[in-house]
Amino acid sequence: MIKPIYAMHGIIFKQLFQFVRENHGQKALKEILYGCGLGMKYYDPTQAYPDHEVEQILDAVCKMLGVSRDSVLEAFGQYITPSLYKRFSAFIREEWDAMDLIENIEVMIYGSVKTTQNNVASPTLIINRKGKDEITISYTSKRDALAFGIGIVRAIGKHYNTKLTIKRSGATGNEVLTIKRVRNTTPVLS
Repeated sequence: MIKPIYAMHGIIFKQLFQFVRENHGQKALKEILYGCGLGMKYYDPTQAYPDHEVEQILDAVCKMLGVSRDSVLEAFGQYITPSLYKRFSAFIREEWDAMDLIENIEVMIYGSVKTTQNNVASPTLIINRKGKDEITISYTSKRDALAFGIGIVRAIGKHYNTKLTIKRSGATGNEVLTIKRVRNTTPVLS
């Protein structure tokens, strides 16, 4: 049986290389890429590339650092979020808070990728807002990359100075995130 090939957007490769370089240096990046057999291959940010290449790079990063895949993906999600703000700033309304941005994230990011790269295998997100302070995101994907999304959510909370709790449930590839805003419940003394 032939395993399907899913495509990853080149901007992810570019940002992953910057993440490794800024946190561990150019030498570490070269060791990782040559160790994967990819050499210093150029990834055009506007093109899509086979998933197995990003998987090889992630595996090598995890091995080099001695950390889990989820740890790397979450840290990378936090790292990439400021560049996503810049890239999609025209879609972010001034009056939005952290919960509003999380509620609209799929339309902004994955909608843009799907319209520009129809061979990119974006996850399916079903986002449900449950009042002002809770959102659930059902995540379905062939990739085991929900931790990347958790990193993005954490960075959004930090950007808006909003404390969020994140609960992950379900089986790999078909998971649910429950995100709750934690409001200050300390009584104000007058």
